[in-house]
Amino acid sequence: MLKAPEGRDALEAVFEGDMKATSNFMKKEMLNSLRRLKTPKSAFLFTVQHGIGFVPLPGVGAGYGAMMGMMGNAEFSARATALLLVCREKNKACDAMLAASFADEDWSVRAAGVYLVASKNMRAWQPQVESLLADKKDKVRLRAAAAVVRLDATKPVSRGVVKKGMVT
Repeated sequence: MLKAPEGRDALEAVFEGDMKATSNFMKKEMLNSLRRLKTPKSAFLFTVQHGIGFVPLPGVGAGYGAMMGMMGNAEFSARATALLLVCREKNKACDAMLAASFADEDWSVRAAGVYLVASKNMRAWQPQVESLLADKKDKVRLRAAAAVVRLDATKPVSRGVVKKGMVT
């Protein structure tokens, strides 16, 4: 959140498997975040702090709920969480991690990649998401199907050029 290079480097190291999520740095940061989500009041303040409540776009709350549902799953890996955190904004590390996520052996990393593509309307990644429609894990297949529907629904409508005398 502070955009500190050390934090981003640590998250990238977790994603690559070079650092365990149980390192002192990661443990401290994760415990801080969990502590802030313990009570309904602190969870609400945490959410407001991140601006979810103020975004005037339909569906943003549902996207946040989907992300929290994934991260609340006991099987959701630290690597997948690192992917979600690094890709909060577009950067080169995110592009590389996202590209690797679609073929990752960990289902939660694949699901996190699909979530990112859908939530940020990254249409360039749609072919990779569509390839996950045949994934062996239900949780990935269903997220991929929802992502494809969302990406198709948010495509801009192209209007043809109308020539004189043509009916469109």
